[in-house]
Amino acid sequence: IGSNFGRTTSGSNLPKQVNALRSVKTGWSNNAGSGISGTYNAAYDVWFSTGSGGDMMAPSGGYLMVWYSKPNGAQPIGSPDPMPVTIPGVSGTWEVWLGQNGGRPCISYVRTQATDSLEFDLNAFIQHATTRGGAIQSSWYLTNVFAGFEIWSGGVGLKTTAFYAIVE
Repeated sequence: IGSNFGRTTSGSNLPKQVNALRSVKTGWSNNAGSGISGTYNAAYDVWFSTGSGGDMMAPSGGYLMVWYSKPNGAQPIGSPDPMPVTIPGVSGTWEVWLGQNGGRPCISYVRTQATDSLEFDLNAFIQHATTRGGAIQSSWYLTNVFAGFEIWSGGVGLKTTAFYAIVE
């Protein structure tokens, strides 16, 4: 779902300023844990813009990613914090990776135990990221919530079985 450069998903309630977010309830299920060969992740890719109009090709603010697992031979942008964290209201523990993507901050949360289905409030990650050295700023606007696969090799047959995101 999203709102960028004059195009908006109907009923998405986007864009919305980070400091005005009440919740971003979401769920995503996929078949990545079903033995499909290859090197790939299953991840949310969340975009933030510095203004309410969004951006044409990439976010002007930053990126937040939520990886359902970390595949062998691939990793998020940047480097990991040595201590995994728990996110209030979200199951599991999470590695936190900080780096730059095209000169923009990118914070990635990687689940330490793989899952292929999760329902949670994405705002818990967003608010946590605002406390991590400017990774996400409260004055920015949430513009896009994507869920999908980054494929380095293989991955034939990957599919989403359910997805929703409700921004309030």
